[in-house]
Amino acid sequence: MLLKKTTTGGEQSPHKTATTMNAQRRKEIAKAIALIEDAIAILDSVAEEEREAYDNLPESLQYSERGERIGECADAIEGVCCELTDQIDNLNDAIE
Repeated sequence: MLLKKTTTGGEQSPHKTATTMNAQRRKEIAKAIALIEDAIAILDSVAEEEREAYDNLPESLQYSERGERIGECADAIEGVCCELTDQIDNLNDAIE
């Protein structure tokens, strides 16, 4: 393990260096979390638009292949958003 020299000529504790590195990794994870949250917002918007498209179809078309596909897409996107939210919770647990 490399030890950094302090300005007084002594050696810095290896724990101090590890803490600094850990803080940097935590910052990187926090940046990743912010990006994932942005992605969730975009996906939520798309899922909402798909759900509205499905809801605006006449009932007879909602049960058609096209209508079912629109509903399935909205469900899938909403599921991904839930999974991403769970992973954000896991990341937050990891950096605590």
